[in-house]
Amino acid sequence: MRCRFLSRCLLFIIFTFWTTAGLHALSVGFGGAGTVALGAGEGFGPKLQYGAGGAVEMRIPLLTWLDLGVGIGVADNLPSDASGGFTYAGFLATDLRLSVQAHGTLGKVKSIGELCAGGGIGAAAALAGYEYTTLYFFYPAVTAEAFLDYIPSFLPSIAFRLSLPFTALFRRDMEYSLQAGIGLEASCRFGSGA
Repeated sequence: MRCRFLSRCLLFIIFTFWTTAGLHALSVGFGGAGTVALGAGEGFGPKLQYGAGGAVEMRIPLLTWLDLGVGIGVADNLPSDASGGFTYAGFLATDLRLSVQAHGTLGKVKSIGELCAGGGIGAAAALAGYEYTTLYFFYPAVTAEAFLDYIPSFLPSIAFRLSLPFTALFRRDMEYSLQAGIGLEASCRFGSGA
């Protein structure tokens, strides 16, 4: 049963990429982010948890201004402080993510490069484990981000991205858990643009 589910997921991803007609302009990006999470457990007050993570993402242009992104990410969230006599445990999470990203050109100078801005929304499914335990848990998440892309004129197939990601984690063990951060990414485009 599990093998059938994984096969269907893989076929869906292949079918999606194949039918977008933008596979000739596939982009692959590698990036990292520093994050701050604000969360509260039921009956306990809110606390901050700091973290960092990285991701690999494939982007396929659907339109000249719209991309479909599929990625895998890893994030490590540190434990909160012990003020008030309690802490929230740190955890390590791995996620699969799907997003839609819209973008447009802000300016282009032939000798310097191109500056683009945009934003995206998406969803993620994460499997996480608490630090120093064998306890694992699953949670879905909703993501949003704003970003600036710089494409240097001397490397037109490379883009550097500065992003401000925001994530709402729907964890059963927390009343709410919100995460914001700042990220840096480098991506390489294979083929021509859409």
